[in-house]
Amino acid sequence: MMAKAHGLVCQPDGINYEHAGFKFCDLTQDEMKRLLQKGGVPMPGAGMMPPGDVMPPQPDAATRAVLDRLQATPKAQQAMMRIFMIESSMTGDPMMAAGNGKVSEIVVTKRNAVVLDEIKRQLALPDAPAEVAAFYGAGHLGFLERDLIEQLKLQPGDKQWSTGVSVSPADLGVTEEEFQLLRKFARSLAAFQNKMAKPQPKGDAPNVPEPDTRLRPQKGTGAN
Repeated sequence: MMAKAHGLVCQPDGINYEHAGFKFCDLTQDEMKRLLQKGGVPMPGAGMMPPGDVMPPQPDAATRAVLDRLQATPKAQQAMMRIFMIESSMTGDPMMAAGNGKVSEIVVTKRNAVVLDEIKRQLALPDAPAEVAAFYGAGHLGFLERDLIEQLKLQPGDKQWSTGVSVSPADLGVTEEEFQLLRKFARSLAAFQNKMAKPQPKGDAPNVPEPDTRLRPQKGTGAN
């Protein structure tokens, strides 16, 4: 449902898990649930709603006018959702920030360990494969690369990035100025979600700073 809403393809539909040589390496849902419960944190996505007295950022009049206009076009709504998805990924994943970083430790580090153990096992086989490829979400890759270098003494080769999601003013039928208004609002929502995911002093509402946009592209936006 979420993939369709974003105009994308759901992972199970886009990956051939029955391919010869494919090895599924991950924690099961039950294993992840037990680890999170042991760490005293909720499953990712749980408890993300703000308290009733804390209001998320609201669009200004100009941004609201653009949002209202886009409501009439399903294709534009899909593109708008991609903006929120891209800006959220550039700001940081609020689920990973939850539980003082314990969610990140389990969802990233523990799951990476499963992949790393399987790579070690494959390379230790008498008929070890000449090549082993591991693909994962972007949040996993930096840590996985570090562990491959430090634990297996491998060296990084050439890097090639491919655009996974992109959106431009033309996709929404808006001007560049309107597009930047939408991006700014999306960033403020993403920053708010990140702030709410972190423990707050009792009685204090989160102070959400304005994100730094100096290094962001100005003609359309995309995530790798």
